[in-house]
Amino acid sequence: MSNEMERRARAAAQIANYGLHLGLLPYQIDEAVRIGVRQLENGKSGARAYQAGRKVVDQFAYHPFRLQA
Repeated sequence: MSNEMERRARAAAQIANYGLHLGLLPYQIDEAVRIGVRQLENGKSGARAYQAGRKVVDQFAYHPFRLQA
């Protein structure tokens, strides 16, 4: 597996695991992972991608009707 694919997979797994831990629905987790992976594609670090995905997960979990993604 290439380094780029490994970074994407790791960020996606971490975001998905956090979403599952908070009890999000699959489509909500998909949205958070998509936003996190997009950060990687834009040249951000893995930590920035995880933070972006985690921010979306937190918005879904704690403010489900105010998503500003």
